[in-house]
Amino acid sequence: MNYSTLADEISLPQYTGMSDGEIAAALNAVSAATRRAVPLASLLAAAALNGAYAAVKATAESTDTPAQVRGVCASVLVLLSGVFQEIDLDDPRVQTSLGTLAQAGVLTAAQMGEIDALADVPGRSRAQEIGLGTVTVEDILAARDWLAAQAAEATRQTVYDRTQERLINMPRMALARLRVMRHDGTPAPEWDEVLSWLR
Repeated sequence: MNYSTLADEISLPQYTGMSDGEIAAALNAVSAATRRAVPLASLLAAAALNGAYAAVKATAESTDTPAQVRGVCASVLVLLSGVFQEIDLDDPRVQTSLGTLAQAGVLTAAQMGEIDALADVPGRSRAQEIGLGTVTVEDILAARDWLAAQAAEATRQTVYDRTQERLINMPRMALARLRVMRHDGTPAPEWDEVLSWLR
């Protein structure tokens, strides 16, 4: 589990006021499946492997096939020829063409199902989108511990930086003060007084 990514995510405003269980549920909730236009290369590969392309081509070239079905086959072959980079299988015109081919027995139900499934985009959870897989309440607690450790380390480094700055600057300020006193004619300070300037 990448606790850095999870810590960044649960620090976002949309998780404010949620319990760790609610956050885990929100991160693991899977969105609804959607549909997409299918890249031509994917469609061609599926059609070639399941025999759909060969069946459409043979039907288009057969003089025994009714003219309407041959015309639909010719249209489908044009779609697969590279004119388009992707095909919207949900376009009513594409649906009508494929339906005609299925009704004419050119394509089987199995071939149609395999081709139609190419457009399916499964739902994803937010956790999957950011590369976390499934998130548990324990993961969220560990991410909070990681975040607290990072904050503690940042505080520690800040204290060191400030101490270092004082170590560098205080002697300079003490020396400048000593020079002003000497220039003004002030009696030389006792060493203990000089040391007090460094505190």
